Amino acid sequence: MKMRPITLALATVALATASFASNAADLTFSNTTSISIPNVGLGNPYPSTINVSGVTGTTTNVTVTLNNYSHTFSNDVEILLVAPTGQKIILNNDVGGGSDYINATITYSASASGAVSGSPIPSGTYLPAASNPNQSLPGPAPAAPYSTDLTTLNGVSPNGTWSLYVNDDLAGDSGAIANGWSLTISGINDQTCASEGYTGTKLTWCQNICEKGYTGATLDMWIHRWINRYRDLPYCAQEGNEEPPPQET
Repeated sequence: MKMRPITLALATVALATASFASNAADLTFSNTTSISIPNVGLGNPYPSTINVSGVTGTTTNVTVTLNNYSHTFSNDVEILLVAPTGQKIILNNDVGGGSDYINATITYSASASGAVSGSPIPSGTYLPAASNPNQSLPGPAPAAPYSTDLTTLNGVSPNGTWSLYVNDDLAGDSGAIANGWSLTISGINDQTCASEGYTGTKLTWCQNICEKGYTGATLDMWIHRWINRYRDLPYCAQEGNEEPPPQET
């Protein structure tokens, strides 16, 4: 068998690791606690949070759903999503006019055809929209400017605390998101080193290559060790039916 330099093998494996995306799944996380929206002021709780942990991979799409949302004046409500990695997406700010929501299921998605509209506003999927994305919500929400583009969340790790800040900025109307909210994350790899049946040192080394987010020299070191001891690559570094790199000699 012709031998390839280990540096070439490492570069090939690193590329495969970065691009691995089989067995992707849509994962939904929910906080069903009601968010009350007062006549004017902060929603309760403020923020409402969803904690995500133990997820392997990065996102390719994120949507947010408000469950059983009612309010008597859409234009009053400001809704801000903050990701664990710090991205700030304003989902609703001074849009919808004086229309009501009546126990509506409202999903915000980057692939929707338009912002909320109608009277009352029907359940459906809508683009995030803000008449003034530079208007900050009250603390402890992070300050503006905010994005209205959910695709800015693509490629981030979903693990950590996601926060939803809801504020009513004008007196006269109130409401609630009676069944809380849900976060659906697409493109996550649900295959893990443990699910592959690895144990002991092999499990630890596979996790270092596939699940810890290591890059550069640290990732190369663990790939190097794996190749020398086990030859066959771990699941996240496999590319089709390619022959695995040879052991270093």
